[in-house]
Amino acid sequence: MDNVRFVRAKIPARTHGFAVKSCQPDGDFYTAVISEDLSDEAAYRAVLHEIEHVREDDFTSEYSVGEIENKMKVR
Repeated sequence: MDNVRFVRAKIPARTHGFAVKSCQPDGDFYTAVISEDLSDEAAYRAVLHEIEHVREDDFTSEYSVGEIENKMKVR
């Protein structure tokens, strides 16, 4: 996935990570922000979680964030 950039940053403790989609003329680009407070193992799981959001194109979903996250738990 060469159109996804990952960064670690200080974000609220309850949030392990999040991703945003940026529409560019030459294609979509994503930035996933992973909490710098997570252990390496937890950060790895957060990266996989955010990649799944990109793969599923959850950014254009008609569902709420809560519904999307609940759906992710059963995948």
